[in-house]
Amino acid sequence: MKIVRLVLVVVPDIDLGRSVAFALEAEGLTIRRHDVLASAIADCVDGPVGCAVVDEEAIEEGPAGWALLASLASPVVLLINHQGSIPEPYAKGAVLKPILGQRLVDAVHLALAGH
Repeated sequence: MKIVRLVLVVVPDIDLGRSVAFALEAEGLTIRRHDVLASAIADCVDGPVGCAVVDEEAIEEGPAGWALLASLASPVVLLINHQGSIPEPYAKGAVLKPILGQRLVDAVHLALAGH
C-alpha cells in the first residue's frame, strides 16, 4: 500500500505554522498550510490526504469544534498547550508544545503509516 505523503498543517499562528511546515518539508513531505480548520476540511475533497497536523488553537471551543475536527477524513496529529480534556481519539497522537526534537516528525510518520 502506497503511503500518501500530503500533510495538511492547520496552525493559526504564522510563525509556528512556518516552523511546522519547514520541519515536515525537510522530511520530504508535501505540505498544505491553513489558518483555519474549515479551509483544511475543504482541501480534503481535492484528493487523498495522508494526515493533518492541527494546533488546538484552530479548534473552536466546545463540542462543535471537536465535531468539525472529526470531519477530517485523515488521521490527526494534535498540537496541544497542555494535557487536559482532549477527546480520546486525539490523545494518542497529541504532541505537547513547545515542540522539541523529533516528536512532531515521529507522530506524523506514525499517522501516515496508519498507527
